[in-house]
Amino acid sequence: MLLAAALLFCAAYPITTFAQETLRDLIPNDEADKPEDSVPPQRIGVPPGQMHLSSNETGSVQGYCFDEYLIAPRRLMSFRHILAGKNDAVVQLGDGSTVPLDEAVQKGAVGIKALQLGVRFTNRTGEPITIELRHPVVLWDRAGGDINPMALGMLETSGMDYDDRQEAIWRVTTAERTLAVLGYYDGSIFNIDRDRFRAAAGQFQKDHGLVPNGEFDQNTVARLASTHNDMQQRLNTMGFGDHDGNSLREDLAAQIRSYQRYLGAAATGRWSPQLENRYAMNQRLYTELGSLRPAGKEMQEVLAGNNYPDVLTYLEGMKGFMALVETPEGVELWTRRGSEMRFVGRGNEAVKSMDDAAAALAMRASRSNRVVIYPRVSPNGTSSVLIGERSVQVDSKSMAEYLRGGAMPGVLADAVADLASGGSDPRGSRPGSTVVLYRGPFVQGRHGAAPAGYLGAAGMEQADGGQLAKALDRSFGDRMAIYTSDDLRVGATRIPSTSNGQGMFERPTPGTRPAGGAGLTR
Repeated sequence: MLLAAALLFCAAYPITTFAQETLRDLIPNDEADKPEDSVPPQRIGVPPGQMHLSSNETGSVQGYCFDEYLIAPRRLMSFRHILAGKNDAVVQLGDGSTVPLDEAVQKGAVGIKALQLGVRFTNRTGEPITIELRHPVVLWDRAGGDINPMALGMLETSGMDYDDRQEAIWRVTTAERTLAVLGYYDGSIFNIDRDRFRAAAGQFQKDHGLVPNGEFDQNTVARLASTHNDMQQRLNTMGFGDHDGNSLREDLAAQIRSYQRYLGAAATGRWSPQLENRYAMNQRLYTELGSLRPAGKEMQEVLAGNNYPDVLTYLEGMKGFMALVETPEGVELWTRRGSEMRFVGRGNEAVKSMDDAAAALAMRASRSNRVVIYPRVSPNGTSSVLIGERSVQVDSKSMAEYLRGGAMPGVLADAVADLASGGSDPRGSRPGSTVVLYRGPFVQGRHGAAPAGYLGAAGMEQADGGQLAKALDRSFGDRMAIYTSDDLRVGATRIPSTSNGQGMFERPTPGTRPAGGAGLTR
């Protein structure tokens, strides 16, 4: 049942009442001095009825939510304002006089509080009173404007159970708000200017093939509901969900704010033609990532054509498919799981996340006497090399000289010596270890590792694992089996050895270190 867990009070008249037999107001009521919540609670509608209350007695009735996207009061809150039905809600006092309920509340004769959707009316006079709601009323904890007559009318419609009535109210009030969220009405939804609202409704009707009469009729409400649902689905598809947490259901305005924050724009929660144009680019990106299927092909072959113009590189990681893409906001990382897309990060954060995923794959692929070496993305000036689970920091110039045929950096020599000459490392390496040089996603993608590419622009660099494999072969030759892999999930290919390595590498004497390079870290 809709909201069943949230409702604490009876669902229909007769009204529940309970006498106040204990001392009241031992603690002063200082609620008027409390700041209002930045997120207001739901407006609550109460159907017609009568309530007879003795002196200091409280009666309770279950109300209806008029704001699907707001949370019901989470603590007992005073509702001091009657937004609808002021002239038809009266209080018969003990002296026989009748005053409007609104006046009785303001003068303190009647107190109204709400918790969840339970509304409590308290007689604060010394005489019996009768509260008569001749027509529905809508209550709130702050001042507001009028209420849509269609929504109010649902509180008087016969033959509806609670859930059906609540859904009918929401269809109207949520559609009314949707007109503002979609950018047609730019005024307050809590104090609607009906003339401007009619003009906004007319424009929506014109844009969606309806009779542009400005009336908030059933066809318009239905079309707003379907447009609302379509927009939610579009935003959800690419991971722009409701992160505000202010509603029992997902809120379209919060989804739009999520998308606006992704763009770095002001989070207004309202759609616009500019956002629609920008979203078209994201839809193109969604199509590209949704159709990208490497299917065992080389990355250069996959990205060579124009099918994926925004994709810079990609990786099948342990947490799903990852793709680094180029957008007007910069380089971004997106993930795909099934048909769902998720934005992960932008700029250096995006590059680091993909690099971390590639490193995790490399460590996972290292087994017993098979060690995977992955040259990681590093700040300019430092070349970080992952060897199994060890990270070696090498001076970039020393690494570059080694790849060009120069001497092997000392710290790198220390780290790989055991793989060729019989020592042991945490992986249990033995003589003749199998070494796999993993190239990773960046050097294979579009202009990623070159100085003019996005790594260079971000102040980062990465050694090519293929070049490092050839350099290690030059140093070790047949002392180890050297392979390269562009995709660890597919496998690795042994490189044709160009040297037997005899005499080209000498294991450092314990306690000494050849020149070049930085320290070794775990």
